[in-house]
Amino acid sequence: MKSNMKKQLTALLIIMSSICLYAGNVKSVSEIVQTDIDSILKKIEIIPVMINGDKNNRINIVIMNRWSSKETEPYNSPAMREEFLKDIDESLIAALTPGDERAQTTYANYREFFNVYGLWWPDMPEWGKGVDLKIVYEIRDRLFLPWDDENTGWVTYPVIISSVL
Repeated sequence: MKSNMKKQLTALLIIMSSICLYAGNVKSVSEIVQTDIDSILKKIEIIPVMINGDKNNRINIVIMNRWSSKETEPYNSPAMREEFLKDIDESLIAALTPGDERAQTTYANYREFFNVYGLWWPDMPEWGKGVDLKIVYEIRDRLFLPWDDENTGWVTYPVIISSVL
């Protein structure tokens, strides 16, 4: 494991905590053409990494394969899929595993309240050059909403880039 893993994991969890979005408070993006989202949904793969219950009664964390042209090994090719899943396991899943040396106690104690998914988009455009939060919110809405009860269920989309780990 790379030496700065714990620092980066802590940063990831802080980001995760701070960007948790209550699903009912974010509206669909009207300027995104439905056919664009439909074509994106045909390309992406939602990979269940850690499922502890129904999406309607859990905090659902979806890790995206965001990338930047500044990275030496970006997560934008099919060859990087397994590396992406390995990095999720070695960072977030480890942080949620009681007894793991990388565990973040507060989160690990509540592991059963989290579902974790990987969102693999093999030919994802560079962030800000074809994909942004508007598209992410629309994908989230199409994949996870509606909730059975509009007052339950959470989805957050922290991202992981290969240069972080």
